[in-house]
Amino acid sequence: MIPGTITLVASMFGLGYGIAGGESVYLLSFLWGLQMFGIALITISTSAYALDAFRENANEIFIMAMVFKNFFFYGNYGKFQQ
Repeated sequence: MIPGTITLVASMFGLGYGIAGGESVYLLSFLWGLQMFGIALITISTSAYALDAFRENANEIFIMAMVFKNFFFYGNYGKFQQ
């Protein structure tokens, strides 16, 4: 959880500064990929813990994890649209 948080926060700040400063598209793509890696680490570890701890709510937890991932991954793409 801690490596995912560090990766996510660093890449979000870097991506924001990179977009504002007009940096290279390759750097922005790398930071975007780093951000998605951090999100994946956090959501996988959180949903795995929740599924183990609350087995009676496994269906609801799985569905909410998928909804969160879809909204965050695809909704976050809009910041590159001009």
